[in-house]
Amino acid sequence: RDSPSLWLVLDEVVDPQNFGALVRSAHFLGNAGKDIGVLVCAKNSAPPSPVVSAASAGALELCDVMQTSNLPRTLRAATDAGYRVLGAAAEAPHGLTDGDGNAMECQDLGDVTCDEGQPTVLVLGSEGH
Repeated sequence: RDSPSLWLVLDEVVDPQNFGALVRSAHFLGNAGKDIGVLVCAKNSAPPSPVVSAASAGALELCDVMQTSNLPRTLRAATDAGYRVLGAAAEAPHGLTDGDGNAMECQDLGDVTCDEGQPTVLVLGSEGH
């Protein structure tokens, strides 16, 4: 099957209830899990479990949930492959740079325009930070 054009990447989502709710939402919004992929950072994130499955209302068993041990490398590979990487934050940080020291632009997600042809990665997480 083709790779989804939208990936929901969960970074440091430690609460299994939140993990399950996000998988459930991705399944519902993504045409029964076909249009939205879910990727979890293996470090400091809740692992798939019966609690996650219950919170997902069974969507965990129906979606492909992938895992990575090196999220920065995975996001860089996604960028190199033509994906647009967006990160969600409560407030836009100032002076943000990428791994090469280049300044990064921060925008309100409401101001971001979507190009339906460009695959996208949306990073969520870091609960409590």
